[in-house]
Amino acid sequence: MDKKFLLAIILFALLAAGFFHWQANKSQPTIENSAVQTNDQTVAMQTAKNQSVEENLIEIFYLPHPPALAIVEKIEPIIAEFPNFKVIKYNFDDPASKKKVAEYNLVNHYPVAIFIGGKNSFMVDGNAVSLLNFPQGDAFIPSYEGVWTYEDLRKILTSLK
Repeated sequence: MDKKFLLAIILFALLAAGFFHWQANKSQPTIENSAVQTNDQTVAMQTAKNQSVEENLIEIFYLPHPPALAIVEKIEPIIAEFPNFKVIKYNFDDPASKKKVAEYNLVNHYPVAIFIGGKNSFMVDGNAVSLLNFPQGDAFIPSYEGVWTYEDLRKILTSLK
């Protein structure tokens, strides 16, 4: 293979990886003033405004792809520990979910987004936690790793029961 062609392929791959990393990180939450914010309109702030959401309602938004589905399967047993919560799942690709996706302003590419009582941002052990993207330590794509863990989800549900 020609060295210039190989160099061009490597350069293209690096640029593509950089672009995807940039896109993923611009939608990642940043912690400022104990609030979780995003670069689009603050997902955490807009969640329950002017909505009457059941306090014990868990809404799970997911991409219908194996990595995201695996996360949903792993959180289901955690949620099952708290039978007082009702769960509704929304497939991002299902046209029937579009209204709810728009209601929560989920305009970025999130593999998983979890809302509890209309909120997706919580304080856990003094840290701001937003239930967006893959949980820490279980990200299929590292740039889509969120700022939450399975244990954070359990602690949030424990505090709300």
